[in-house]
Amino acid sequence: MNHISVGLVFKDFAAWVRSSCVGLNVASYADAKVLRAHGISTFVFPVRHNVDVVKAIDHHNETHFHPLTHVIIAAPWLSLYDLKSLIEAYPAIQFVVLCHSNVGFLQADPEAILLLRRYYHLSHSHGNIKIGGNSKRFVHWLRRAYGFGREIVYLPNLYPFEKAPVKRWTGSLPLKIGAFGAVRPEKNFLTAAAAALLIQTSLGIPVELHVSRGGEWGSAEVASAVDQMCVHTGVKVIRHDWQYWDKFIQVVADMDLLLQASYTESFNMITADGISVGVPSVVSSAIYWAPEAWKADSDDATEIAQVGLKLLNGWHADDGVKALAKHNEIGFRYWLRFLGGRPEEKSTWEKIKFFFRF
Repeated sequence: MNHISVGLVFKDFAAWVRSSCVGLNVASYADAKVLRAHGISTFVFPVRHNVDVVKAIDHHNETHFHPLTHVIIAAPWLSLYDLKSLIEAYPAIQFVVLCHSNVGFLQADPEAILLLRRYYHLSHSHGNIKIGGNSKRFVHWLRRAYGFGREIVYLPNLYPFEKAPVKRWTGSLPLKIGAFGAVRPEKNFLTAAAAALLIQTSLGIPVELHVSRGGEWGSAEVASAVDQMCVHTGVKVIRHDWQYWDKFIQVVADMDLLLQASYTESFNMITADGISVGVPSVVSSAIYWAPEAWKADSDDATEIAQVGLKLLNGWHADDGVKALAKHNEIGFRYWLRFLGGRPEEKSTWEKIKFFFRF
């Protein structure tokens, strides 16, 4: 196989901060670490506009022995004109515009679907541009809803981690529950707060609910509702400003339990962050790769609390490592397939099982 050099491009106005609030930022660095660990030369390029993309490619190709062979652009934000100019300027590079949302999240960026459709039509006349997503549900929907072919690329998130001892709650007080991520309605933080309140009343102990501060449209309303729910109860709300990813992991590691009951997701980095430091999460079915035992109805605060109590007692708490490792293994096969590698042949039964999961 010829040498592969991959460039991961994301638009980020706080690129030098590597803040945990910028999902595309963290995802790009995480993907790069895993790809590098498998021997694939991978580089991350934070950009602010289309000119930065050109500068990043030119600078890399001028300063490295191996030029870039693949460039993955996170999220559909380039105009059709700019993208067309870019792919025509570098015909030897295979470009992909990768959507990092499932359908539900795109209501915050309704132009994304239109741009993806335009990009797809551009791919009919230019062989070095593809579109895709990091959510298998989104990719499957795109293929069927618009008749896009199987050539749509599926490149799931990859997460670098080493097996960590599962954290067991020993009864230490206060009980620390985390509900992190950009504060937006799709993340369903009010239901998470309701579940935390139920856990507190069930155990009769003080609880700290640790949440992120701000993030997206609607964050002030969500934050206010969480405050109103928890005021004058045994739940104390503690907010965290956005931090370096490495610092944020330390905050997660200090939790006893995470609640990530999103209505819609494409991966959910917080759940993976928790697994990397041994902290289990109650999740919704939207976080498809997580252990089944960790899942609860996203619209049922009581069920979320019940699963949380079980996890605090050690019930299936160590399933997370296996689930994330399995996701990484399957996910890397898709990356390798796209990059031109030949992963080991699966058995017929594995192919059948994977087909029905997809």
